[in-house]
Amino acid sequence: MAIHLKNITPYIILSSISIIVFSNSMNNGFVYDDSVTIVNNSLIKSWNNFHKIFSFNYFILSGELSYRPVVTLTYFIDYFIWGTKSTGFHLTNIFLQLANTLLLYVLIKQITKSGKIALISALLFTTHPVLTETVNSISYREDLLAVFFSITAFILFLKSDNRILGKNKFIIYYAASLVSYLFALFSKEIAITLLPILILLNIFYSSPGTTLQTILKRIKGIYIGYFLITCVYLIIQFGIFRNVYVRLDQPQQGLFVMLKVFAYYIKLLFLPFNLNADYVVPPLTEGITAFIISILLIITIVILIIRLCKGNNQYRFFTIFFFIALLPVSNIIPVGNIMAERYLYLPTIGFFVAIGILTENYFKYLSTTTVCGGILFILLSILSVCRNGEWRDEYSLWTSTFHREPNSARAHHNLGVVYSTKGFNDYAELEYKRTLEINPKDTEAHYNLGNAYDRKGLIDDAIREYLEAIKYNPYYAEAYNNLGNVYKDKQLLESAIEQYKKAINRNPFNHNYYNNLG
Repeated sequence: MAIHLKNITPYIILSSISIIVFSNSMNNGFVYDDSVTIVNNSLIKSWNNFHKIFSFNYFILSGELSYRPVVTLTYFIDYFIWGTKSTGFHLTNIFLQLANTLLLYVLIKQITKSGKIALISALLFTTHPVLTETVNSISYREDLLAVFFSITAFILFLKSDNRILGKNKFIIYYAASLVSYLFALFSKEIAITLLPILILLNIFYSSPGTTLQTILKRIKGIYIGYFLITCVYLIIQFGIFRNVYVRLDQPQQGLFVMLKVFAYYIKLLFLPFNLNADYVVPPLTEGITAFIISILLIITIVILIIRLCKGNNQYRFFTIFFFIALLPVSNIIPVGNIMAERYLYLPTIGFFVAIGILTENYFKYLSTTTVCGGILFILLSILSVCRNGEWRDEYSLWTSTFHREPNSARAHHNLGVVYSTKGFNDYAELEYKRTLEINPKDTEAHYNLGNAYDRKGLIDDAIREYLEAIKYNPYYAEAYNNLGNVYKDKQLLESAIEQYKKAINRNPFNHNYYNNLG
């Protein structure tokens, strides 16, 4: 009985803390991109639309920028159960965070053979404030799901790697791992890092005396299934289901800018204060001091890593894990944002485990370690709970973002939307104009400013803004539709008909466009 209780105690501790930390997020509403992917998403509101997940119209209907059918499926389920009650959607996110925390504990314990390292890693994973964005924004559920299925695939892979398994059990575990990997990939692209991480595991955790030839032979035999699934996924994601409607205004970032971003990520992990829903990274010419500090910080970190990794394969593996997991969001290929807290959700696993290993190796004999650790986790939990509160609604989220980052075009625009919804049209107009001062190519700001002008009867100004929105996003169906409306108000019927037809061409599933054309 005592042994059984000892075995389940970590799970009870982790479950309790995870629920306590994120329970207040159930009071939050729909924020950020939730209006597009959930509230105004007609696709998820009827199971008759389910087959459309697998059609080429997925991007028009779902609001997603990449092909992520697993995420959309969870929205179907949530809407079927909860309707438009945000509490239910947040409950799903909390459950996924809890599941990821427990799975992470299982995984790290299997790899390191240390319950202490596993517990420290999982506690950091469920209390660290930098992960609150992923849990609080329903639209970022893709990160939760990608990590859930990636860890599951990892655990099943380790199960299948047991030499004493019979052939049948090996096939079951291996096949289940491959299926989990497939689900992870179709949750979010970051899951593609699982393959190199598994290969690295084989290299760093090989038995002493294992030859390179043996390792290569093993890689060829064991990982072929993951490699084939990766190839199939890449063909589907970037070939068959490539999103032709997405336009990223963000240019490819230079190495020096991304070094600043990396240094800021490290800072957030050690000092998780002033968290933000939208980070603005100035060009190198505007922040040379910050850049120099970033370089010095990175050099210091590299030196520390080299010293700590000396003779410690576990530390090497999880350090490299961190960097590999960051690669997909390092803007080698532009991903929409220069930096975001949600981009750290997977990489932090490597970081937190490295902290766990460091704690066990260097502080295990200190009597104050447990007390200090307990205080640290309490402080992190308090910061997370407070940050959850800032995600309560659009106004609280974007007000806090604006105060921390006054040059955030996204914050100004979304505050404008909040003001418009509340009927404060003049304030909304000012926010849209401020947005365009910061980013003249902001499609949504042009569109909403056009709406503001239209409400005031400034038809010519509205036309100008709608045309600007279309200029920067030729696939913006709603802008064509509203442009048609203002042309109709000016009795320019031929022009109105032309715009309605363009709107229908961009989105043939919106019945309002057909009604306007009729």
